[in-house]
Amino acid sequence: MPLLRLCLFLACCSALPALAADTPKAESRHCALRFAWWNFPRKVPELALQMGRERIPVSPNPMSLSNPIDYKGDVNAVLLKKVTTGETEKDGKPKFGWVPYATIALNPTDTDLGVLLLPNETDDTCFTKTFDFSLETFPYGTLKLVNFSRARIACSLEGSVFLTEPGQVGHCPKKFEERTTAAIAVAALEADGQQKVLYSTKVILNKTFRTLFFIVEKNGTEDERYQTQCILDVNPYPNGVPPPVAPSGNGKGKAEAKPSAKPTK
Repeated sequence: MPLLRLCLFLACCSALPALAADTPKAESRHCALRFAWWNFPRKVPELALQMGRERIPVSPNPMSLSNPIDYKGDVNAVLLKKVTTGETEKDGKPKFGWVPYATIALNPTDTDLGVLLLPNETDDTCFTKTFDFSLETFPYGTLKLVNFSRARIACSLEGSVFLTEPGQVGHCPKKFEERTTAAIAVAALEADGQQKVLYSTKVILNKTFRTLFFIVEKNGTEDERYQTQCILDVNPYPNGVPPPVAPSGNGKGKAEAKPSAKPTK
């Protein structure tokens, strides 16, 4: 009997490494995330991005996606909101906690994402809209059109015309390296065959910035049904290269200081 028990013990031990090898590893993502408010909610919450056991403070600006956060974590990035728990500390001050406010699903190919926060005032939640912000697909000197309406949107820019379907993102086929004053016209092609001009003007385009152009459809009068907004993202290095590093007193190069959010626990 002791010999039989020993054989069973050895057999179980030999099976453990095989079982461990079959356990799938949790997926993770590494991606720059840029947050912006579509518009401020009536009460702006304190936000943080969950990254492992740390919370990275997030302070979005309205319609500005210039400040990236280097995210490394779960495939679903979770943006948290600070709330009161209803309990009090020993000194009588309210206790605070963190609850999910928005979730951003990340694809394996995502490297740089713009995340637009659209607050829902009715239940204090938030919708998100993400955009590929990588330089490979959205270089400086180009324009993207984001269609939040139910109509097809036609955009004419300096002789090039491209269409954007409802809920989709359209890309201008032209890239402007040199400073150019270009004529732009945007029109909604509605289901009944009507064509409504939404925007017509001249814009300055060059390689120092890229433009996200938004079309939004709201309930209201015919003249106010469509609204347009845009985000300009300015290239911090207009010549395509970072500025030279200033030497320190001992003659060695000194690394350029960059602002970064400090994690909170």
